[in-house]
Amino acid sequence: CLVVPCFSMMVSAATPGKITVGSATAKAGEEVTVTLNAKVDAGIGKRTMTISYDSSLLEFVSGTNVTKVSDGELEYAEETGINSLYSEKQLTSMTFKALSEGTATVKVKTYDIKSSFDLSWTCYDGKVTIGGGTSVAPETTEPSDDTTAEEPSDDTTIEEPADDADVSGTDAE
Repeated sequence: CLVVPCFSMMVSAATPGKITVGSATAKAGEEVTVTLNAKVDAGIGKRTMTISYDSSLLEFVSGTNVTKVSDGELEYAEETGINSLYSEKQLTSMTFKALSEGTATVKVKTYDIKSSFDLSWTCYDGKVTIGGGTSVAPETTEPSDDTTAEEPSDDTTIEEPADDADVSGTDAE
């Protein structure tokens, strides 16, 4: 008599992955943190994503494994694998300075995610809602191209100091 065990095995395709950029609120002049999250029924490995944002409303400050490519574009890159993402997990966070009132979209433009399965991904944009506060100009690290001095108008008068006035720039004692 020969007994042959019979095993059944269920094989199913992995559910599409989900990449979500978190939403946040801030006042102009404040810093605001936005998260990048993922959920998928599989482990993932090395991943690279290009993230875009409205640089007229947000200025990138910092992020874990995130570098600024240009105004309005960041790159998130990480080598460390994650065994499973059955529940949504934070991949990284990004801190921005809110520049002025408005609603800025932060979104994943491109992605390259290594996995043992051929996964499809759906990306969800985040929004940063910026309310009242003190509007600020973005910091510039490049010198200005404007090297011309403004000419005074014809009605500008320059007053000469009085003979006994101290013009040395220090207080007289």
